Amino acid sequence: MGMLDLKVEDHQILVERMLQLLIERGRFDQAYEFARRARMLSIEHRQQIRDFIHQAWRAPGSVAWTRDIAPRLNEARQHIHARQEEDRRMEESVREQLIQVTDPQARQQLGRLDEVLKSASSVRAHLQVDVTGAGDKFMSAQAGAFRSRRPSSFPDLETGLLPDALATSQHELVKHVDELVLSLYPAVFPKAPDLSDLLALLLTKREFDAPSDEIGEVGEMLPFVVYEDPFPEEMAQAVQAWIGRKFAIGGSWTIDELLAAAEDEDMSLLERQCIVYALYRSFPESENLFGGMKARADGTFDSDVAAGDNLRFDPVETR
Repeated sequence: MGMLDLKVEDHQILVERMLQLLIERGRFDQAYEFARRARMLSIEHRQQIRDFIHQAWRAPGSVAWTRDIAPRLNEARQHIHARQEEDRRMEESVREQLIQVTDPQARQQLGRLDEVLKSASSVRAHLQVDVTGAGDKFMSAQAGAFRSRRPSSFPDLETGLLPDALATSQHELVKHVDELVLSLYPAVFPKAPDLSDLLALLLTKREFDAPSDEIGEVGEMLPFVVYEDPFPEEMAQAVQAWIGRKFAIGGSWTIDELLAAAEDEDMSLLERQCIVYALYRSFPESENLFGGMKARADGTFDSDVAAGDNLRFDPVETR
């Protein structure tokens, strides 16, 4: 069916007929997959109608109700009514099968199938509400198009600004081009979040999720896992101080060179892992723990504690 060039409405009819046939033949597992596909088609159809209504609401002067909108909505009403009747027949078939079937696995499959059918029926009910309220929404947009504009201190674009700009010579416009370009940018640029801000945002525990108007499948609630810091605070401070002393010697240092020095000083495996963590964390300038050094990528490294892109830390030149 994926190769057929069908509209969403026709695709829905075809899938639902296959679904009805599979239910009657007792092939409930395959029927469940077709029911999910039918539900997705219902959501797609609703989105198409909502986009159509929204476009008419955004530009009411570009369409005519009797010519452009009413026929499409009438077709949608007829299609919704036919699909709702089909939903009732399929739900009745599922209930009849639940009465007749005694196999536990088949009854479980029928239960899942019944939930998907009810969810698809709910999507169509929401679409029915959208179609019913489309007329009032369009009339409100039409009335808003003729509503007088609010007084504003800004110059009128059509009657004032553009005619004056066209009457001005090119030489005069060039004088003010810098001011014009600067006026297009905000006074304060939005702050671009760095990696640590994004990670903190992703790890933020939300107290609750806002309910959605879309009725979907029942999901699984997973507990929020709080990951403990693998490195104790005292160890992290000691490792940072050790790296700082190495950088104070002077010259450039790479991750593998620092790991070799740490191994020569009999530092533990966890301490050497903490060294790698501190160095990688210091790669972006906003997170650099060592102000006098600047990191850049320099090949790769491979050791018993970590492997990956090697970083070279060079002293920052001061003038």
